[in-house]
Amino acid sequence: VISDDSNDSNELMTIALLNHGSISNQSLSSSIISRIGDQKFYEWRETYSSWKKFDEYRKQKLFTDVDLIVDGHTFSCHKAVLCASCLYFEALFSGKWKNGSGDGGKIAIPGISAEIMEILIGYIYTKDVQITQKNVEFLLPAADQFGILGVTKRCCEILRANICAENCIGIRQFALWNNQRNLVEYAMSYIL
Repeated sequence: VISDDSNDSNELMTIALLNHGSISNQSLSSSIISRIGDQKFYEWRETYSSWKKFDEYRKQKLFTDVDLIVDGHTFSCHKAVLCASCLYFEALFSGKWKNGSGDGGKIAIPGISAEIMEILIGYIYTKDVQITQKNVEFLLPAADQFGILGVTKRCCEILRANICAENCIGIRQFALWNNQRNLVEYAMSYIL
Protein backbone atom coordinates (compact mmCIF):
# COMPACT_ATOMS: atom_id res chain seq x y z
CA VAL A 1 0.00 0.00 0.00
CA ILE A 2 1.36 3.39 -0.98
CA SER A 3 0.24 6.66 0.56
CA ASP A 4 -0.65 9.31 -2.01
CA ASP A 5 0.02 12.50 -0.02
CA SER A 6 -0.71 14.72 -3.03
CA ASN A 7 -4.38 13.77 -2.79
CA ASP A 8 -6.39 16.23 -0.67
CA SER A 9 -8.26 13.45 1.09
CA ASN A 10 -4.99 11.61 1.90
CA GLU A 11 -6.58 8.37 0.74
CA LEU A 12 -4.44 5.30 0.54
CA MET A 13 -3.95 4.15 -3.01
CA THR A 14 -3.63 0.42 -3.43
CA ILE A 15 -1.36 -0.82 -6.17
CA ALA A 16 -1.74 -4.32 -7.54
CA LEU A 17 1.53 -5.98 -8.43
CA LEU A 18 1.51 -8.57 -11.17
CA ASN A 19 4.67 -10.61 -11.14
CA HIS A 20 4.92 -13.38 -13.72
CA GLY A 21 1.14 -13.79 -13.81
CA SER A 22 0.54 -13.95 -10.04
CA ILE A 23 -1.53 -11.22 -8.45
CA SER A 24 -1.04 -9.78 -4.97
CA ASN A 25 -2.92 -6.89 -3.37
CA GLN A 26 -5.32 -6.72 -6.30
CA SER A 27 -7.41 -3.56 -6.23
CA LEU A 28 -10.16 -2.07 -8.35
CA SER A 29 -8.74 1.38 -7.73
CA SER A 30 -5.90 0.98 -10.14
CA SER A 31 -5.07 1.00 -14.85
CA ILE A 32 -2.07 2.81 -16.09
CA ILE A 33 0.26 -0.03 -16.86
CA SER A 34 3.90 0.61 -16.10
CA ARG A 35 6.53 -1.97 -16.94
CA ILE A 36 9.50 -2.39 -14.66
CA GLY A 37 11.17 -5.60 -15.75
CA ASP A 38 8.48 -8.26 -15.68
CA GLN A 39 6.27 -6.35 -13.24
CA LYS A 40 3.14 -4.43 -14.11
CA PHE A 41 1.54 -1.83 -11.90
CA TYR A 42 -2.11 -0.97 -12.26
CA GLU A 43 -3.30 2.39 -11.08
CA TRP A 44 -6.98 2.48 -12.06
CA ARG A 45 -7.79 5.63 -10.16
CA GLU A 46 -5.35 7.78 -12.13
CA THR A 47 -6.52 6.45 -15.48
CA TYR A 48 -10.19 6.94 -14.64
CA SER A 49 -9.52 10.45 -13.36
CA SER A 50 -7.59 11.34 -16.51
CA TRP A 51 -10.25 9.86 -18.78
CA LYS A 52 -13.01 11.81 -17.00
CA LYS A 53 -11.15 15.04 -17.84
CA PHE A 54 -12.17 14.49 -21.48
CA ASP A 55 -15.82 14.70 -20.43
CA GLU A 56 -15.13 17.97 -18.62
CA TYR A 57 -13.38 19.26 -21.76
CA ARG A 58 -16.34 18.15 -23.90
CA LYS A 59 -18.84 19.94 -21.69
CA GLN A 60 -16.71 23.11 -21.84
CA LYS A 61 -16.14 22.60 -25.60
CA LEU A 62 -12.38 22.58 -25.03
CA PHE A 63 -10.18 20.84 -27.60
CA THR A 64 -13.23 19.40 -29.41
CA ASP A 65 -12.71 18.71 -33.10
CA VAL A 66 -16.07 17.48 -34.35
CA ASP A 67 -19.70 18.52 -33.98
CA LEU A 68 -22.33 15.81 -34.19
CA ILE A 69 -25.66 17.17 -35.39
CA VAL A 70 -28.47 15.01 -34.06
CA ASP A 71 -32.14 15.88 -34.34
CA GLY A 72 -31.33 19.62 -34.45
CA HIS A 73 -28.93 19.49 -31.47
CA THR A 74 -25.16 19.91 -31.67
CA PHE A 75 -22.80 17.74 -29.63
CA SER A 76 -19.19 18.93 -29.60
CA CYS A 77 -16.87 15.95 -29.14
CA HIS A 78 -13.33 14.67 -29.53
CA LYS A 79 -12.82 12.35 -32.50
CA ALA A 80 -10.15 10.34 -30.68
CA VAL A 81 -12.45 9.64 -27.71
CA LEU A 82 -15.36 8.66 -29.96
CA CYS A 83 -13.14 6.36 -32.04
CA ALA A 84 -11.56 4.72 -29.00
CA SER A 85 -14.94 3.68 -27.61
CA CYS A 86 -17.18 3.24 -30.62
CA LEU A 87 -16.68 1.18 -33.79
CA TYR A 88 -19.19 3.32 -35.69
CA PHE A 89 -17.18 6.50 -35.18
CA GLU A 90 -13.90 4.73 -35.84
CA ALA A 91 -15.22 3.66 -39.25
CA LEU A 92 -16.75 7.08 -39.90
CA PHE A 93 -13.64 9.13 -39.11
CA SER A 94 -11.09 6.75 -40.60
CA GLY A 95 -12.51 7.43 -44.06
CA LYS A 96 -14.17 4.06 -44.51
CA TRP A 97 -17.44 5.85 -45.30
CA LYS A 98 -17.89 8.23 -48.19
CA ASN A 99 -18.94 11.30 -46.20
CA GLY A 100 -16.97 10.53 -43.06
CA SER A 101 -15.13 13.85 -43.17
CA GLY A 102 -18.37 15.80 -42.94
CA ASP A 103 -18.69 19.52 -43.65
CA GLY A 104 -16.03 21.44 -41.74
CA GLY A 105 -16.07 19.13 -38.72
CA LYS A 106 -19.86 18.83 -38.62
CA ILE A 107 -21.44 15.41 -39.04
CA ALA A 108 -25.19 14.81 -39.24
CA ILE A 109 -26.24 11.60 -37.50
CA PRO A 110 -29.73 10.51 -38.66
CA GLY A 111 -32.16 8.06 -37.08
CA ILE A 112 -31.56 8.77 -33.40
CA SER A 113 -33.01 11.25 -30.93
CA ALA A 114 -30.84 13.87 -29.24
CA GLU A 115 -31.80 12.47 -25.83
CA ILE A 116 -30.54 8.98 -26.67
CA MET A 117 -27.39 10.36 -28.32
CA GLU A 118 -26.64 12.37 -25.17
CA ILE A 119 -26.85 9.16 -23.12
CA LEU A 120 -24.55 7.32 -25.53
CA ILE A 121 -22.00 10.14 -25.67
CA GLY A 122 -22.11 10.35 -21.88
CA TYR A 123 -21.32 6.65 -21.71
CA ILE A 124 -18.49 6.94 -24.24
CA TYR A 125 -16.85 9.60 -22.06
CA THR A 126 -17.62 8.30 -18.56
CA LYS A 127 -18.63 4.62 -18.89
CA ASP A 128 -21.69 5.55 -16.82
CA VAL A 129 -25.21 5.05 -18.14
CA GLN A 130 -28.69 5.39 -16.67
CA ILE A 131 -30.97 2.81 -18.22
CA THR A 132 -34.64 2.89 -17.33
CA GLN A 133 -37.68 0.95 -18.43
CA LYS A 134 -38.67 4.06 -20.42
CA ASN A 135 -35.42 4.50 -22.37
CA VAL A 136 -34.28 0.87 -22.80
CA GLU A 137 -36.40 0.33 -25.93
CA PHE A 138 -34.67 3.26 -27.66
CA LEU A 139 -31.23 2.83 -26.11
CA LEU A 140 -30.70 -0.83 -27.05
CA PRO A 141 -31.13 -0.42 -30.83
CA ALA A 142 -29.05 2.78 -30.82
CA ALA A 143 -26.22 1.22 -28.78
CA ASP A 144 -26.26 -1.78 -31.07
CA GLN A 145 -26.24 0.43 -34.19
CA PHE A 146 -23.22 2.37 -32.93
CA GLY A 147 -21.41 -0.71 -31.62
CA ILE A 148 -21.34 0.43 -28.00
CA LEU A 149 -21.23 -3.02 -26.47
CA GLY A 150 -21.27 -1.94 -22.82
CA VAL A 151 -24.63 -0.20 -23.20
CA THR A 152 -26.03 -3.03 -25.33
CA LYS A 153 -25.06 -5.53 -22.65
CA ARG A 154 -26.54 -3.44 -19.83
CA CYS A 155 -29.80 -2.96 -21.72
CA CYS A 156 -30.11 -6.72 -22.18
CA GLU A 157 -29.38 -7.24 -18.47
CA ILE A 158 -32.18 -4.79 -17.56
CA LEU A 159 -34.62 -6.58 -19.84
CA ARG A 160 -33.63 -9.98 -18.43
CA ALA A 161 -34.06 -8.73 -14.87
CA ASN A 162 -37.53 -7.38 -15.64
CA ILE A 163 -38.93 -10.26 -17.67
CA CYS A 164 -42.26 -11.59 -16.44
CA ALA A 165 -45.33 -13.42 -17.76
CA GLU A 166 -46.88 -10.18 -19.02
CA ASN A 167 -43.89 -9.04 -21.10
CA CYS A 168 -41.88 -12.18 -22.02
CA ILE A 169 -43.32 -12.45 -25.55
CA GLY A 170 -42.79 -8.73 -26.18
CA ILE A 171 -39.21 -8.89 -24.91
CA ARG A 172 -38.53 -11.89 -27.12
CA GLN A 173 -39.90 -10.07 -30.17
CA PHE A 174 -37.95 -6.91 -29.29
CA ALA A 175 -34.77 -8.98 -28.90
CA LEU A 176 -35.41 -10.62 -32.30
CA TRP A 177 -35.83 -7.23 -34.00
CA ASN A 178 -32.58 -6.05 -32.43
CA ASN A 179 -30.60 -9.23 -33.13
CA GLN A 180 -29.91 -9.98 -29.45
CA ARG A 181 -29.63 -13.77 -29.66
CA ASN A 182 -28.85 -14.40 -25.98
CA LEU A 183 -31.85 -12.35 -24.89
CA VAL A 184 -34.07 -14.16 -27.42
CA GLU A 185 -32.95 -17.51 -25.98
CA TYR A 186 -33.48 -16.30 -22.41
CA ALA A 187 -36.99 -15.04 -23.18
CA MET A 188 -37.79 -18.27 -25.02
CA SER A 189 -36.68 -20.36 -22.04
CA TYR A 190 -38.84 -18.16 -19.80
CA ILE A 191 -41.84 -18.67 -22.08
CA LEU A 192 -41.36 -22.43 -22.15
